[in-house]
Amino acid sequence: MGVQDTATANFMAELEDILEKLGLRESATAQESAAAIYLQEKLQGLAYATEIQEFPVIDHSLEGLGLTLNTQQRREFVSVPMSQSGLGDVSGILTPVGLAMLDEIPASGLEGRIALAKRSVIHFQVKTENVFAAGAVGLVVYNSSSGIFQGALATELEVPVISISGEDGEAIGGLLAEAETQEAIALTMRERTSRNVIAEKSGAGEAVVVAWRPL
Repeated sequence: MGVQDTATANFMAELEDILEKLGLRESATAQESAAAIYLQEKLQGLAYATEIQEFPVIDHSLEGLGLTLNTQQRREFVSVPMSQSGLGDVSGILTPVGLAMLDEIPASGLEGRIALAKRSVIHFQVKTENVFAAGAVGLVVYNSSSGIFQGALATELEVPVISISGEDGEAIGGLLAEAETQEAIALTMRERTSRNVIAEKSGAGEAVVVAWRPL
């Protein structure tokens, strides 16, 4: 092993040891920021010149729990925005559409309504295209089994699409069997700050060795 290879291996071993002590940190959180500062201090102690490089992270954020039913007793349900979902603060009558296949869309359309569909058979993208072509302003997809999930759309949309658990979907279906209800979804975009820790050490020769490890 050459001198450069040895130096890189030693650095990576030191880095692995530090990161093992830090544990996992979610990006763009206070915990990640504290970990970056800790890592920077440790690398400075190993005679590295360091800096913290900040960069923006864009994500979708649901206000509150995400899904609110304005029934006689206001109810909220935990939900997750689908990848590529559109943004918006929308409200409308919640309308079940089965699996959101074309023959399940009401003949009267879904103008101004929020569709409730079950996960299964057809892709999320197809479900969204079917309900939005009928005039829906939002889509809620509930799981075909227990638990919540995060779906992914094939293309970016302009309207909000969220997912909920199978249990909540069945519970909401029971409520809708008794009477129509107004629903609201508030899905916004926020920019958060994540960071890299850059460490450099000068050495002999002109070669540059880059060692990288995700925090």
